[in-house]
Amino acid sequence: MLILSVALAMPIWMPVMQQLQSKTVLSFLTTATEVVITTVSGFMLIVLATLYALGRESARKRKTMMIFGLIGAVSAFLLVGEIMETLGGILGILSGALSSEDFRRGMKPQLSEAKFMLRRIKKSPLSIAGMAIILFFVLIAALAPVLAPPVTRDPYMIWKDGVFVEPRPPGSAVIRNKAAVEKGWTTHLFGTTSGQYDIYYGIIWGTITAFRVGILVVGGALIIGCALGIIAGYYGGVVDELMMRFTDIIFAFPGLILAMALVLALPPKWYLDMFLLIFSAIGFIVFALLGSKLLKLTSGKSLAFGFLGFIIFAAIDILALKSPPIWSMFLPLTRLEKCLVALTIVGWPGYTRLLRGEVLRIKQEDYIEAAKAVGCSDLRIMYKHMLPNAIYPILISASLDIGAIVLTAAALSFLNIGSPIGYADWGQMIAFAQNYFNIKMTSWYAFFIPGFFIVLFVLGWNLIGDAFRDILDPTLRRR
Repeated sequence: MLILSVALAMPIWMPVMQQLQSKTVLSFLTTATEVVITTVSGFMLIVLATLYALGRESARKRKTMMIFGLIGAVSAFLLVGEIMETLGGILGILSGALSSEDFRRGMKPQLSEAKFMLRRIKKSPLSIAGMAIILFFVLIAALAPVLAPPVTRDPYMIWKDGVFVEPRPPGSAVIRNKAAVEKGWTTHLFGTTSGQYDIYYGIIWGTITAFRVGILVVGGALIIGCALGIIAGYYGGVVDELMMRFTDIIFAFPGLILAMALVLALPPKWYLDMFLLIFSAIGFIVFALLGSKLLKLTSGKSLAFGFLGFIIFAAIDILALKSPPIWSMFLPLTRLEKCLVALTIVGWPGYTRLLRGEVLRIKQEDYIEAAKAVGCSDLRIMYKHMLPNAIYPILISASLDIGAIVLTAAALSFLNIGSPIGYADWGQMIAFAQNYFNIKMTSWYAFFIPGFFIVLFVLGWNLIGDAFRDILDPTLRRR
C-alpha cells in the first residue's frame, strides 16, 4: 500500500522535488531532517497520549512525553517556513493542472466511470450495508490492542480466568487471573466459554484471524489460479489438457474433506530444497528454449516440453546429485498455517477454470489478433491485453469466496484440526461450547455470540460480492 501511495502521488510531488533540487544540498538535508524529526516526535506523542488515556502513564513516561513535545515543537517551528515556501508552488501546480483543458479531457472517462459506480452503489442499499459491516470489522481489527489489551505474550492466545468447566455469563467478574486484572480487565463482557476463555477477547482478536484467513487464502488461490488459467487458455493443446485434468482431480473430492486430509497430511516442518527448485527451473528454461528455437515447436508445445525438462532435471537431482545441505532449509508450519495452505490448494482450481473460459473467449477477439500481428510477445498479450479484460469475473468470485473461506476455516477449527487450542478463532470458540447446545439455552452466549459474528462477517462479504457483480459485470452494469 505504501508503494502504491507513493506511485499515485508521484505526478504531484515531482514538481515539488524539482523545486527542492534547485536549492542547496544543505537546505534540502535540513528540510528532510526537520520532516523526519517532526514525524517521529508526533508519532511518539500519539503513542504516549494513548498510554495516558489508557491509564498507563508514569513519571518516566510523562518526562519522555515532555522531551518529545519540545523537540517536535522546535522542529515543527523550523519546518513551517519550508512548508509555507513550497505551499504556494504546490497550489499553483494543482490549480494549473485542474484548469488545464487536456487534464479535464483526460480525466473525463475516469470521472464518468466513478460517478456511474457510485450511482450503482446508491441504488443498492444492501451493498451499502455490506460495506458498512466490513468497515465495522476493519475498525475492530485495527483497534484490537485498544479494545482488548493483550494479557499473554502472544496476543492471539485467549487468556483464561481459572480452570472451571462451566461457562460464566456476561458481566462476570475477573477473579483468578491477576495478570488480566493488572492489564485493566475487571469483567467478562461477553462471558466465558468452557475452560474460562474470555469470549470478548476471542471475538476481538478473532476478527484479525478472520481477515488473515480470508485474504491470504483467496490472494494465494488467485495468484496460482490466474497464472495457470491464463496459460491453459492461451496455449491450449497439451498444456491445457494437463492442467484441466489436474483441476478435475481436485474437483472430484469434496472441498472440506480434501482440506481436512491435507491439514492432517502436511508435516509440521516443510522441507525446502532450494537447489532442487533452481536446478529444475534451469531444466524448464533449457527444454523450453530447445523446443522453441531448435525444434521449431509452437508456443504451447514448447511450454509442455519445458515442463518435461522440469521433471527430468528434478528426477536427476533427487536420484543422482543429492542437494548439498547448505541449500536446504526447514520451514515450520503452525496448525493455522497448515490450514491456510490446505485451503489455498483446494481453492485455486475454481479460479483457473473460470479464467481459462474467459481467455478462450477473449483470444478470438480482433484486438488480440492485431497484437499478434504487430509482434507482441505472448507474455505481453496475456498480461497486458487478456488479463485486464478477463479479471472482472474473477474479482467478483473472489469477493464472494472470502466469506466462504472463513466459514470453512471455522469448520476446521470446530473439528479441532484448524487453529491451536486457545487461539483467537471464532470456530474454535463455538467448539468450546459444543457441550452446551441444549433446549434450555442456559449457556447461549457461549455459542451464540461467536456464531453471530461469523454470520455477520460472511454476510458482509457476500453483500460486497453482489455489489461488485452489479458494478463490474458487463451483462448487468448497463441495465
